[in-house]
Amino acid sequence: MEILNTSYLGNSNYPRLMRLNNPGGVLISKISWTGKITKPKQKTYETFDLYSNGIHAMLAIIANYYHLEKAKTIEKLIYRYAKPGTEITDYIKQVSIGSGFRPRQVIPWNRHAIYLIINEIARWENKGRNPIIHPDLFAAVWLKI
Repeated sequence: MEILNTSYLGNSNYPRLMRLNNPGGVLISKISWTGKITKPKQKTYETFDLYSNGIHAMLAIIANYYHLEKAKTIEKLIYRYAKPGTEITDYIKQVSIGSGFRPRQVIPWNRHAIYLIINEIARWENKGRNPIIHPDLFAAVWLKI
């Protein structure tokens, strides 16, 4: 599937996290993510070879929080997902408004609902820019989880 091979790596037309193929702002860790570039040029965020691999890492983190830690509302997900020191009140508000789910509403675990949540988290992480997560790209990544 051609859409899985999209990369914005180093493209100055896009926000920093998109240029790292990491629309969700996944922080550097020791996890061996698929497509992780092991010697990134910066020290805070992971860098991925393909945009789909950055989305996959983000989805894996959200799935872990949702299923293992029972973070099934926007409020609980953002408390876990946000980078330490982030002002989360506005973050929760934007994700809630953009996705159509109330902050304390239980989010169903299905592709459409999680797509809405992930797209809004990525929009926040990219300072309000559209993170260009096409529904077909997300559908293909969803099948890998």
